[in-house]
Amino acid sequence: MSMRILLTSAICFLTAILVLSADPNPAAKDEFSVSLKAPAKPLEAGTEIRLNVTITNISDHDVLFARTPGTTPDETLSYHVEIHDEQGHVPDQTSFFRTLNENPSSFFGSFVTHTLGPGKSFDDAVVVTRLYTLTNPGKYRIWVARGQQPLRLAPKYTVRSNEVTVLVTP
Repeated sequence: MSMRILLTSAICFLTAILVLSADPNPAAKDEFSVSLKAPAKPLEAGTEIRLNVTITNISDHDVLFARTPGTTPDETLSYHVEIHDEQGHVPDQTSFFRTLNENPSSFFGSFVTHTLGPGKSFDDAVVVTRLYTLTNPGKYRIWVARGQQPLRLAPKYTVRSNEVTVLVTP
């Protein structure tokens, strides 16, 4: 067995132990809220659709979140995005998102711990068009959900946002 395979196996094993020993919080819905903001005006088909999300600590204690590092963090993949057109159909996934879903082991990233004090909030942007192709004009109903940890690690401990309607024009 080569040193590279041994090292990779050890890292995967340690990561699995850390993830399994983490104490996912089933009471997350009582600790923070997720608020999605609808765009103020219709958006043009084929352009980037970015929705603003506000996470607010509604508890009386600090709440910890895993966030992507950097001056411009990209939190799109920290959210589950649910989207339907007027007929109830889900738009096609982008090739990026389809590849990610078909190869979940390809989803790796760095995260830092962010402490959110009682009553405090932080804002994120979710780029919907990074995940779904919205080339057809019409109304789309969208809601998101987020957990304290990346969704791929703790998908059932999430808090759902309100639902918004986005109008996509030709």
